[in-house]
Amino acid sequence: MQSAINNSLWTLSLILQIALVVALFARHIARRLPCFTALLTFYPLRAALLFALFGHLDPPDYATLYTTLSYIDLALQTIVAIEIAHHLIRELGGITLLRATLLCLLLALAAGATLVVLNQLPTHAPIHADRVQTFLSFVMLALFVWTIAASRSTILRPITLGLALYASVSLFAQTGRITAALPRDAQAYARWSYTSVATYLIVVCIWFLTLRLPPPNPTADPQ
Repeated sequence: MQSAINNSLWTLSLILQIALVVALFARHIARRLPCFTALLTFYPLRAALLFALFGHLDPPDYATLYTTLSYIDLALQTIVAIEIAHHLIRELGGITLLRATLLCLLLALAAGATLVVLNQLPTHAPIHADRVQTFLSFVMLALFVWTIAASRSTILRPITLGLALYASVSLFAQTGRITAALPRDAQAYARWSYTSVATYLIVVCIWFLTLRLPPPNPTADPQ
């Protein structure tokens, strides 16, 4: 039963993610946000690769591959955050001392929130929190708040909304998994894992339905 659920979720997730990537190219969003598109393309490719190689690689080699792909994921997330900040600052009129200070403040707040969360988690659990992922989750939340407060972009708003939604659930799910690992509660651990997967599928659907370039403004000067 568990295997059937996992396979169904994996198949549904893969189909939805591929559909979203195709939509990004078809709607000409990929050329506007290539790093974001690369991240969303990476996820189904990673899932397919890990699924195809499972059982065909020795466990240590498979673990090494999984870890390497996780590092690539973190790197791509970092680049996406930079890309969003770049587009946001450019929309607001370019970099200024005030905006640079605000950006540094947001990063400092994200770092501070990360330290607070990590200090609250048990240190003797069988699994440990991902510090970099926790920091990036708070960065995504900060970018969402900044975007909602300062941007009118019909592209940045749904993107940061989706990233913030998934980041929020991921932070709770990470805490839930670590807490469940203490008494080795496999069912609670699985529920938190499924929560993260389900949330990402919802985010993918939101992006598929909302991410569209605005219609051209006929009164605007041609660039």
